[in-house]
Amino acid sequence: MASDKDRTAIRRLHVIGYRSLYDVELDELPNLVVLHGENGAGKSNLLRAPTLLLQIVACCNPLPPPTSPAMVSYREAHKRFGLTRDDYSKGLPHRMSIRVRGTLGAHLREHWGVASDDFDIAVIIEDKGDALAIHFTVAEIGGVSLVAGVLGRLDEELATQEASDKHLDAVLASERLLRGFLTTDLIRYVKADRALKTGDLEARLFELYNDEDIDRRRALRRLGERLSETGLLASEGQIELNPYKDSETGEPRVKVSVPGVGDLPLDQLGTGQQQLVQITAAITTETSAIAIVEEPEVHLHREFVIRLGEFLAREVEAPDSRLSQLWLSTHHHAFAIAPTYLDVTYSAENGTKVQWRDRAEAAGHFYEPGPLWEALRSLVHSTDNRDRVVLYDPERGDITAGEILDSLDGDGRLAQEFARAATLSIVASFNKSPAQTVP
Repeated sequence: MASDKDRTAIRRLHVIGYRSLYDVELDELPNLVVLHGENGAGKSNLLRAPTLLLQIVACCNPLPPPTSPAMVSYREAHKRFGLTRDDYSKGLPHRMSIRVRGTLGAHLREHWGVASDDFDIAVIIEDKGDALAIHFTVAEIGGVSLVAGVLGRLDEELATQEASDKHLDAVLASERLLRGFLTTDLIRYVKADRALKTGDLEARLFELYNDEDIDRRRALRRLGERLSETGLLASEGQIELNPYKDSETGEPRVKVSVPGVGDLPLDQLGTGQQQLVQITAAITTETSAIAIVEEPEVHLHREFVIRLGEFLAREVEAPDSRLSQLWLSTHHHAFAIAPTYLDVTYSAENGTKVQWRDRAEAAGHFYEPGPLWEALRSLVHSTDNRDRVVLYDPERGDITAGEILDSLDGDGRLAQEFARAATLSIVASFNKSPAQTVP
């Protein structure tokens, strides 16, 4: 992977008035952004915000300035980018804003013909009764503004031929850049429980297989190599994906060749296996510089959750990876794969709040369900008597096997308390900073 200066990545995100995001600002975002929090905390809203901004950009050409906002009916807004009145933050004025700032990698700078490596896009969306008003306060890519009218009109005193030519060149450069931006798949969004439409994946892989660009064809081989290297399909040999067109239906199909197993149609793999192929394909074969993955642990056995977490951590740093930045939201400890992570919480009064935490603090957040839960389950299964006391708490008193089982299969609170206390006890007794190395 190129150096950080050559990465295309979102470095700052500021959202106001969107769903649970009353006012959330994230700065200095790293190459690997991990969000963790309870259900309903607002993780999905944070992941959705950058994608929503790009969808709005794609639907507004030219980009409207504050002096001349674009009026879009709610019916059309819902159809184009999924916005409704319910998306405004409850109890606040019906006005939302999304601002994304980041860096452009060398490939996109060259592709778009810009010298600067910065981009900055901010949109304001306001409720106007039967419609919403959209305008951009800023939209600059590589130092070139994309907002209509920002380049301005020539003053009479500057209306020389030279000034006119320069102004026209600037306008044309802005239009070319906007067209290039709109045709670039900058962000790839993958939601595990919505990623199982194998027909869509088979069509994309078939397209890769027949692409004139040799680099794109190589991406298909690379997908098989990654699946083999990581053991994501429990194979000890080289996995190959072989697209073909079904002779009866004419539809694109894919067979997965697994050593020791044979050729299996992609849609006949297990649900979890299909998901692994889907996520890995989105990361390794797409041209998107930024990937957003939501709850990758869904449908997966614990062993494969751990392998997938290891794969994602390596891929974002791999020298030959197409990926510049990875965002993911999770509940599972196996995806606590970044040095720091975002702890996402919610309250009705303040909405979603986000706090950076060091990986060493993850004990209170990434412990369920994990090895300590399994150890606790093994402990209580060692007795057939639900009333047998297996633990003691100074405040609560005796804790029976039945209480623990009910917690493991219910709200999990007692099990969480055990896992947290056990983890902190281990860390305290170890008495060594994570940054220290053994001589």
